[in-house]
Amino acid sequence: MSYKDNNIKIISLYINIFLKKYHTITADSSENERYEILKDEIIDIIKISSLQIRESGINTEKIKCIDGKEGKREIKDKARELGVIGRFLNSDIHIPFYFSGNNFDESVNKQINEAGKEGQIRFAKMLPCFKEVVTNARLLEVHKERYKDTKYYDPDLENMYVLISGFESGEYIIPVKLEIKEYSVKENGLYVAITYPEIEKASVIHAVEVKNESSPLTADRALSTYKLASLLKEVKTKQGYKSIAKYVPKKFTKENEEISIFPDNTENIGILLDLIFEDYFSDGMTIELCAG
Repeated sequence: MSYKDNNIKIISLYINIFLKKYHTITADSSENERYEILKDEIIDIIKISSLQIRESGINTEKIKCIDGKEGKREIKDKARELGVIGRFLNSDIHIPFYFSGNNFDESVNKQINEAGKEGQIRFAKMLPCFKEVVTNARLLEVHKERYKDTKYYDPDLENMYVLISGFESGEYIIPVKLEIKEYSVKENGLYVAITYPEIEKASVIHAVEVKNESSPLTADRALSTYKLASLLKEVKTKQGYKSIAKYVPKKFTKENEEISIFPDNTENIGILLDLIFEDYFSDGMTIELCAG
């Protein structure tokens, strides 16, 4: 049996799951603490083809030709049909939240302000796989209310969560930023979702690929699993990502930084593996490792 060649990806996934239980980004986390957590994480990114986008009812050619309120209405109508305006969950933040029609409008407006018609089209392409984009997003940063003593102050705001996600289209990954507001009284809300310029997926380190059969909408699509550090380095060091790059720790700008497929933030990997198998397989679950 060759752990190095055939099983390292599987073991790496379980180690990351285990570490995630005990390493959480909070509003009190320093930039260095966030870096130490993020550098060994993975991210699942949904694949969607041009055909699947068209079959979902998204007509990018039509969107190119209409402007103003009509263009925004076209996108919003399709979003309603696809269930984009509704309630969602994300495993990194453990709270339910609602994407309202008003916040959808805010997202479209911000998207157009940042990237014009090109951004609007990217945003439209995201809608058929929006549920997966939200579900698989990874937490980058948490902060408290920043507008105290101003007219924008919201005393009900407990936390603002900033997450990164994305989707694959052809040979590219389109990064996505999500901002989620947690309130003390009213319903939590997905405040804004914005897409960014395409990144060649060949430049992002691939970890493992699995088939996604979680819903009829995505039964014929697959997830690609990447090293989160590799994606963050692309976002942090290239032009066009300013409004999300500011939440990425500066250490991801290091030149020639080695991004390992195997987590290195534990002193004794043997002890960690024992804990993983005890924790996840005590109820009778098993996993078949490939022979070398």
